[in-house]
Amino acid sequence: MKEMKEMKDIVVNAIGEMADDSMCKSYAFVLDTKDNQYIMPKNFGFVYGFVIKIRNSKEKKELYNYLNKEDRCNQNSINKCKKWKPIKNDYYPLYWGRAVSAKSRLIQHIKGANGTNSIILNGLDMLKKYDIVFGAVFCGVDYDKVEKKMHKNYPDILKTIQPIVKR
Repeated sequence: MKEMKEMKDIVVNAIGEMADDSMCKSYAFVLDTKDNQYIMPKNFGFVYGFVIKIRNSKEKKELYNYLNKEDRCNQNSINKCKKWKPIKNDYYPLYWGRAVSAKSRLIQHIKGANGTNSIILNGLDMLKKYDIVFGAVFCGVDYDKVEKKMHKNYPDILKTIQPIVKR
């Protein structure tokens, strides 16, 4: 139980480190008005991530080889297992993203959804033996900039794919 809390804290804190107070408002930000009407903020939403606990270099290599074989490695972020670094201790980023709705994006990444790319965790059987945590932070503005910082500072390993439609 303590280990799961630590994993949750790690993913949320990592996102928080990339965002300063002008970017993330922890669910609270001032609504602007125009012509005496409230207006929707521009460029706001959640920055989220999936983190996996890898206990040793053998597991890391095994997982990397599996993802490579399945053609699921994000070659744009990293092209060698050695470059895949932990956020902290044994916690490695699987995927970073941004969305207006964290809940719907989480569902898409677990199950897959027609018309949108996702990591489709249910399609990666080997991952089921690992602890994986999903974390998200709401950013009042510039959530795209926070996501870019996450990719730069903590490169993720998974690429998104289009789900196979069964008819």
